[in-house]
Amino acid sequence: ERGARAVAAASSATATLVVGVPPGIPPDLPGRLGAAARDARVRPVYEDAATDRQLAALRRRELDLAVVTLPARLAGLASEVVHDEPLGVLMADGHRLAARDAVAWRDLAGERLLWFDRELASGYHDAVLDACRAAGWDPETRVSTARRAVARAELTSGEPIVALRPEWAAEPGLVWRPIAADAPRLRFALAWRRDPGHAAAEAVARRLRR
Repeated sequence: ERGARAVAAASSATATLVVGVPPGIPPDLPGRLGAAARDARVRPVYEDAATDRQLAALRRRELDLAVVTLPARLAGLASEVVHDEPLGVLMADGHRLAARDAVAWRDLAGERLLWFDRELASGYHDAVLDACRAAGWDPETRVSTARRAVARAELTSGEPIVALRPEWAAEPGLVWRPIAADAPRLRFALAWRRDPGHAAAEAVARRLRR
């Protein structure tokens, strides 16, 4: 009993770290972040927030640590990249391009892009569209929510529409194919304030360095 009380007391004394989490993070990242937090002897408390809102909240001291989609406006903040992977084409398994081993940019002519509201992550939004245009594809975009069920319904509607997502976004009814060349990338970073008193946030970020 005495040991149980000691454990409970130690647990209650553990410092908390308020962490902002955006839509679309890779499935392994929360587990990695939690393990890094345990190593740093802090307990993460997660708050849902898109990248641009997180950065504002971080500067207002409402968050201790932000998981942000890059590129982002990180001036005055410390940051560490914790995830980096290529985007590919996510589409219905009956789509005309689904049988390809890889998709060339020219193959996407006539396809709409299922995309998201710029206010969520303006830097990433613009960077990916710029990469598409530089590669010769200037798609009409359809703005949708970050909900996977909604995205699946949009992509399987029978219309000429695709999404640019990481490979882990594939699920029954949808297939993912790599882009043959010059694929844009999905990158996440942890960001925190540089002022004193944020050793725990920095310790977590360093443990997740990629």
